[in-house]
Amino acid sequence: MHVAVPTAAAPAGSSTSAPSGSGSDAQIARLQAQLKQLQKQMKDLATDSTMDASAKDKRQKLLQTQMQMVMEQIAQIQKAAAEAAQAKAAARSAPPTAPTAPTTARAEEEPVGRRAPATSMLGALLDEVA
Repeated sequence: MHVAVPTAAAPAGSSTSAPSGSGSDAQIARLQAQLKQLQKQMKDLATDSTMDASAKDKRQKLLQTQMQMVMEQIAQIQKAAAEAAQAKAAARSAPPTAPTAPTTARAEEEPVGRRAPATSMLGALLDEVA
C-alpha cells in the first residue's frame, strides 16, 4: 500500500509518490529524502518563534504523523522486497516438477456408478440409457 503524504514545504516540482514501475530501492530513496525533509521541518518548527503554542503543537503532531506514515511505507516496501527475493530464491532452488500425464479414460469406459453427473443434454441422455 502506498500512501502519498503531502508536505507543506516540498520543493517545487517534487512528487511525494513513486511512479509505477520504479524499483524498490528508488522508492525507498525517495521516501528517505521525504523523511529528511519532514525532519528538517520539525527542527525548523522547534526554533520558530512566529507561531503561537497551539498552532505549533498542531503542526508538530502533523509532522510526526507524516514521518510515521513515511517510515511505515519504507517498512512495507522493504518487506515486499524481502518476500519477493525469498520467493525468487525458493523458485530457483525448488526441483522441477514432472508434468502430469493426461487422463486417457473415456466416459464410456467407466462403470456407470462411477461416472460424474451429466453436464450436457447428451450426457443426461446417456445417463438415462445406461
